[in-house]
Amino acid sequence: MPKTSAPAKLLVLAALVISTSANAAFLDGNDLYERLTDYKRETSRSLVSASMAFGFVVGVADTWNGQAGAKSGYMFCLPKNVKAGQLVDVVLEYLRTNPADRHYSAGSLVQASFDTAFPCR
Repeated sequence: MPKTSAPAKLLVLAALVISTSANAAFLDGNDLYERLTDYKRETSRSLVSASMAFGFVVGVADTWNGQAGAKSGYMFCLPKNVKAGQLVDVVLEYLRTNPADRHYSAGSLVQASFDTAFPCR
């Protein structure tokens, strides 16, 4: 029986994980709200989780800034000098004021918050 290299095993494992969770959102709004709230605390309960939420918000901003989301229909244009912390504040405020929507995917809620705060003109 041929030996399988470690990178090949990791590739197969990654493919299995992706194929089983392709239809599920990584985070929903409730998860993101909890993690961003933790991020804004003076002392985070989970630095890894809070940092991941910060990176998630910035990642959505970098991915969709100025583009229409193919499936979402949202469109936003970030101001030239907007800071990452400001983006987190916008998302956290949106999640705080729209609790009935938090069951939706985190990505769609980040897009919606940016669409509301930073519409293209």
